[in-house]
Amino acid sequence: MRLTLLVLALGNFALASGAFVVPGLLAPLAADLGVPLAAGGSLMSSYALAYALCAPLLVAATGA
Repeated sequence: MRLTLLVLALGNFALASGAFVVPGLLAPLAADLGVPLAAGGSLMSSYALAYALCAPLLVAATGA
């Protein structure tokens, strides 16, 4: 039980860290891709919304 909790906590930390790195790099990424900064911000918002909506559905569908 304790090992499972540790693995889940580390996985959550890794996912959350990855999600918070991208907004810090948003301006250089938008410039490199040739899109306006607002479009890059909208892309981040759509990613967060899709993640929030699909994650519980995928967990329910896979029975995890």
